[in-house]
Amino acid sequence: MMQDPEIDPPDFAIRILRRVLTKKLFDSVYGDLCEDFNRNFKTRGLLYARWKFFFESVGFAWRSRKMNQITNPNQNIMNSLIPTFAKTTLRYFGKNRSYFLFNLLGLSIGLASSIIILQYVDFQKSFDSFHEDGIYRVSRVANDGNALANGPADMASALQNRISQVTGSTRFFQRKDATIRVEDNGTPQTFKDVSFLYADEQFLDLFSFSESKELAKILDKPNSIIITEALAEKAFGHTNVIDKIVAIKDVNFRLYECNIVGIIPDVPKNSHLQFDALVSINTIVREGQSINELGWSAFYSYVTLNAEHATEIKEELSVFAASYFDSRDEFSNLELQPVQDIYLDSRVSNEVGQTGNSQLVDYFSLAALFILIMAYVNYINLATAQSIDRSKEIGIRKVLGSKGSYVKAQILIETLILNVIALLGALGIIIVLERFIAIDGVGLMSLTLSQTSFILIILLIGSFLSGFYPAQVLSVLKPISVLNNKLFSKGGSTSVRSVLTLVQFSISTLMLVITLVVTNQIQYMINHNNGVSLDQTLIVKPPSIRSGDYRQQIQLFRNKLEARSFIESVTTSSATPGLGYNYSTQARLVNSPDEQSTLVYVDGIDEHFIDHYGLELLSGRTFDRSFRGERGRIVINETAAATFGFQNPSEAISEELVLEWDTLEIIGVLSDYNHRSLNESYDAQVFAYYGNYTPHFSIRINANSTVEMLTNIESIENDYEEVFAENALDLFFLDEKFNEQYEKDVIANQVSWYFTIISLTITIIGLIGFISYTLSRRLKEVAIRRVLGAMRRAILLRLATPIIRILVITAVISTITGYLLADLWLNQYAFRIDISTFHFVIPIVLIALVSGLLLIFRSMRTVSQNPVNYLRNE
Repeated sequence: MMQDPEIDPPDFAIRILRRVLTKKLFDSVYGDLCEDFNRNFKTRGLLYARWKFFFESVGFAWRSRKMNQITNPNQNIMNSLIPTFAKTTLRYFGKNRSYFLFNLLGLSIGLASSIIILQYVDFQKSFDSFHEDGIYRVSRVANDGNALANGPADMASALQNRISQVTGSTRFFQRKDATIRVEDNGTPQTFKDVSFLYADEQFLDLFSFSESKELAKILDKPNSIIITEALAEKAFGHTNVIDKIVAIKDVNFRLYECNIVGIIPDVPKNSHLQFDALVSINTIVREGQSINELGWSAFYSYVTLNAEHATEIKEELSVFAASYFDSRDEFSNLELQPVQDIYLDSRVSNEVGQTGNSQLVDYFSLAALFILIMAYVNYINLATAQSIDRSKEIGIRKVLGSKGSYVKAQILIETLILNVIALLGALGIIIVLERFIAIDGVGLMSLTLSQTSFILIILLIGSFLSGFYPAQVLSVLKPISVLNNKLFSKGGSTSVRSVLTLVQFSISTLMLVITLVVTNQIQYMINHNNGVSLDQTLIVKPPSIRSGDYRQQIQLFRNKLEARSFIESVTTSSATPGLGYNYSTQARLVNSPDEQSTLVYVDGIDEHFIDHYGLELLSGRTFDRSFRGERGRIVINETAAATFGFQNPSEAISEELVLEWDTLEIIGVLSDYNHRSLNESYDAQVFAYYGNYTPHFSIRINANSTVEMLTNIESIENDYEEVFAENALDLFFLDEKFNEQYEKDVIANQVSWYFTIISLTITIIGLIGFISYTLSRRLKEVAIRRVLGAMRRAILLRLATPIIRILVITAVISTITGYLLADLWLNQYAFRIDISTFHFVIPIVLIALVSGLLLIFRSMRTVSQNPVNYLRNE
């Protein structure tokens, strides 16, 4: 350094050098730079010397990476070899196309399937996550554990007023399949299947469907309506709809006009509440009447409270319920459920909308994990099988001085490159599948940042874990053994590969077992004799707009239908099989105390209903219009008779039941039938005589062809328009509607087959690798046996022994595990199939058959070769 600080080199540049360079390198470089500084100072001046020193110091700092590598030659060599490894990998893939394509196919399919499942599972678990925390649904629970999602109109506000921890509340009444009439530019239009929520002014405060809190206050006014952007576009063709009029029909079938006071974004698909419009809850009450005076129990109540109070509030809920509910009410307990849990974990009846299946989501998650494991196991099997061909390459590398760490790096980089290419292939598969499948939340454009990050992390982890074992196997090869064709030792790697193959076999067989069970259960539900005749039955829904003498119109329409020669029978009812119930209430025997009341489901029917649907009468009689006083009589089903303590159906005849509105005489007992899906057990049903007032028409049609059926339906439509001129016909076939209850199960079955085919494909690819490796290890053994006169059949049997051993273990694992999982799956159905040996034999035989064919195909070529070809190097 210089003696005078005025002419020293820049201190900032010196600090950079000290920070970047090692001490030894700093002393050497700093000395040279100081000599240059002194020389420049004497010849060119201080300013030039300092600028020159600074730029040379920065240059050394910029080149510090290489200077540091001088002190770490191994790191320097490794860094320079990485591009070489990448080039070598691409050349290797080009020369070994079949190996590359097999691996690429297995990994791409596995990654594509896992990404699709990840998106689906993420979407299912995201329901209602966009709402703020602390929102709870209030459900009513009976002593036997059954629960209802809805309750009285004033329950939510009563909770807020009487329990201090409840900070907010809202209530709403749901109206599905409504009809609206709008007029824009002088043209009136009618739209069906519109979903309303009659909500109070707190609804938009609690839920995050709109950022505008001003809209919430507007809902306090009667005849106010807030619609979604989608409904605005559908009804008006634009969203500039404020102050326009929408004519809607209320729950009492009145037609009245509502003023559009606001518009909100479309309801997210991941919301358990789905609606097209919010109508002021005060709209459904008459002038001077309070909403609490309606006496309905069809309102959905939600409250807000701090999360820490959710567990503390149980005791206060019990106290509230004891004073709020009548002692005769079976559902007299209250339970709070976080809004985010409702979709996947409903646990209640009368749900406000569609719900998911947490078991199905868990199954999909396991399937994704299994498929990913199988894809990487498949890669390990193929990579280690390929070690036979790569052994001499590795041996020569080591003779020339390559270290084991370099070999590992080569294989790991190779695995990473293959995984990156496979990920691109997986994305390509997803793009293609998007054209053929439509699942909410699934698609390349639906990938979120967190999902993308998770996929990349899985890719890196999977690349390392799947590449580590092949890298370890190849890195420990001894050059002398490789070049003398003594590549393998007994045990070790063979056992690992056998275990990996066993994992693949077990997963594939298990998935096939589960899929067969699910398929048979769905076929059983669809083809099961439900105890009710649904064939050729057309359902005409009640008119949305009623005017004039409604009963007279019903009779007129019935007369027109009965005059048609192609119609076998016509009946009317308040509900039909497969459409649930419209009404439920408490009932008890006339001489029983109130506490013995039990829940029954009430159907209003006419005198033709029982014969029309082919229901079996066990005792008593059905309704007869010629009898007087039929409105004071009821027919019950077998389950209801047993519920009220009758040992046999005949004991129930002439007994009286006390229902909410009257005391009614039992005149008949029907055999049980499946009014709902086979997921549910038989309900206690009561059939009351409503004559012509019941709204749903059930029409059994005779038709020998599709053309004839369409012609007949057109005739029915003409009759309907003549009688109910203001309404559009809304009809469907009952058997199709009934089977829609199994839609989720059908989708689950289709996805199960999709997963099973994928797992079988990956297993076959992995099996090819396992067989190739096994044959490569035993080439000389085969040759020697051939020379000694062994038959080909005997050699094939010996080669098949490892696979037979794996198949036997697979059969044991898949039988035990498959039975437990299948039984767990079937427990959700009230009516279910029995698990049989068929469900286990078919998968095991199929896996064994595929394995045998692959083994024979791959082995025959080896066994047929001249033994000299294998022994000439010995």
